[in-house]
Amino acid sequence: MSDEIEILQVHFEVPYHYLPIREFYNYSLDVERIAKDISSKVFHNVVNLEIVVFAPEKGSLRGKYGFKITALSAASLGAFFMGMDTDIPKRFFYGLTGHEPSYYAEVAGSDIRKGSLAIVDMTRGFLSKNINEIQVKPNEIPRAYIAKNDFYGRCLRNQEMSGVGFDCDDHSHVGRDDFSSKIAILSKKDLGLDPEYGIHKLKVVASVNTLISEAQWKFQDVQTRRSIRAYMKDKAFMERFLGGNHPLKLHQEDDVVVALVEYVWDFVNGEMKIVRRNILKVYEFNDSVFEELPKGSIIAAVDGIQSGASAGQASLLDGISQA
Repeated sequence: MSDEIEILQVHFEVPYHYLPIREFYNYSLDVERIAKDISSKVFHNVVNLEIVVFAPEKGSLRGKYGFKITALSAASLGAFFMGMDTDIPKRFFYGLTGHEPSYYAEVAGSDIRKGSLAIVDMTRGFLSKNINEIQVKPNEIPRAYIAKNDFYGRCLRNQEMSGVGFDCDDHSHVGRDDFSSKIAILSKKDLGLDPEYGIHKLKVVASVNTLISEAQWKFQDVQTRRSIRAYMKDKAFMERFLGGNHPLKLHQEDDVVVALVEYVWDFVNGEMKIVRRNILKVYEFNDSVFEELPKGSIIAAVDGIQSGASAGQASLLDGISQA
């Protein structure tokens, strides 16, 4: 295991040593959504955060998550820790961990490890604190608040879940009686959600062959095979496509695009949901490359974005490691 991976353990207190795979998967995505929203707010565009799953220890049910950041600019990350005097990082660090930013310069070695450890501690603090104890507002990390609500909502629905803990010694233990105190009452005004964006590799299932139609294209994510529908808003691509310069293949091979997708969120029956997807830019279509991907970007799995993970970062289940 790399020395620059920091561990967050989530102990699910159940009378047996297993959870249904979909339930564990959803808990894991909630943790990822929280960590990535906090990371995005604190570190801006300086790092990408990767989270992997380690095999749980024998005889227990612990979700063991390894956090590692990749600096898109080593110089920028170093400068960030040397001059962390802005209001946002200080409030996030102290409000979620009880530590000043300088603490991480003392206990961690490299800037990468400082960042990884800080995100683990902030994620642990956010998950374990009561809503009235969190000194960061919902409109600053809206997806983290939504994910925390989802996490504890799942805990409440599992009648056999007696508690959860967020470190190996369970110092940050939350009993079942306290689950409801971790759930925030949120309104659309509180959250102020902006659209999310992700770059995906998608197989074309059904196209729309006119510029004026409001019909949606149908796609299947190459990584997860998840189906999505989206409106094609890249007019330059549509002109090429409809002009016959880049037609669909006539034989049985798949037609594939690499595209930037916009996800628009809104409240539906009291829950935040994706209400519209727009293809803003097509970078590649089959063998044709129209534009290089932005530097440092990642082709993300659709599943992570659909569940609220931060766009452009590696998704949790893209990599699974063994302890």
